[in-house]
This record gives sequence, structure tokens and C-alpha cells, in this order.
Amino acid sequence: MARINFDIAKRLDITCRRGDSFSLELTLKDSSGIPINLHGGTEAKFHMLARESAGSGTIRIHTTNSNFSPGEGSRAITPSVTDDTNSTTADTSDASYDASTAASGVVKFELSAEDMKFSNLNPGDKYWLYDIQYEDATTANQVDSLNNTRTILHGSFLVKDDISTRIATA
Repeated sequence: MARINFDIAKRLDITCRRGDSFSLELTLKDSSGIPINLHGGTEAKFHMLARESAGSGTIRIHTTNSNFSPGEGSRAITPSVTDDTNSTTADTSDASYDASTAASGVVKFELSAEDMKFSNLNPGDKYWLYDIQYEDATTANQVDSLNNTRTILHGSFLVKDDISTRIATA
């Protein structure tokens, strides 16, 4: 019997510390190992969600402008893409390749130390589940005239408690 697996998601368990800055940088590449142009005329979209349990658990981290109802105390994370309208192919075998404008395929997810305090939560380690989706807005990759969306990462998101917390000063 033949089978096909459309699940491209990789498991990556994340451990971070409460009250410390959070930064996750990913480089997306195609099956040939070439960085994907995350702009390509239309900037790609990314969605990140961390919640206490799968399905209906309380949302703790959500992407800015997402379709989720995060509720009180959830932290908004804004993905930033390094590619821009001037980015070109990173494929060195392509005739249009230009090293000075080659796409990097880099996306970064960051939360400040202040956001990572999660001051609305009781002390103690927090164990959540998360996933990150990549939404390709390129017209050629649309499915039924909607953006092609794929989960690229998933796993556990452990926020370890910390003894000291940074106090903001004016």
C-alpha cells in the first residue's frame, strides 16, 4: 500500500526562563537547502500559539493580529522577517542570483524580559504546548485561492521559574 505524509512539522521542545528575554530565530529552507524568500513580493505570515493544553487550554502566547481570542494575561509576539521587497533568490545556480540581495529565509520571534515575567501567573514552572505556522502568501502557492498554511514547528514550551526578576526603572 502506498502512503504519503503531508506533515512537514518538526518537534522542537523549548525551555526558557521566566523574566528573561526570549528570542527564537529560524531559517527556512526548501528541500534543496536553499533559503526561502520570505517576502517574494508578498511578505509571508507566521502564527505562534502557546497554550496550557491542546485544543481549548488557556492561551499564554499568541501572534499579534492573530485570529485567536487570547484572553487576559496572554503575551503578544510579533514575528519579524529579514527578507524585504528587494530580496531575490538565494539559489546560486539561478541566472538572477545576486549575493548582495539574496534572501536569508530568517524569521525571528521575540518577547521582552518584561513580557516573559508573566506576572499574572502564580510562581512555579509553567508547561505549555506550542506550534508555529508558516503562511505562504505567494499567489502561485495558494490552495483554493487561500494562502498555503503549514505547521512547521511544534512541541512543549517550558517556562522555568526564576528567583530574581528585573524591575523596570524610569
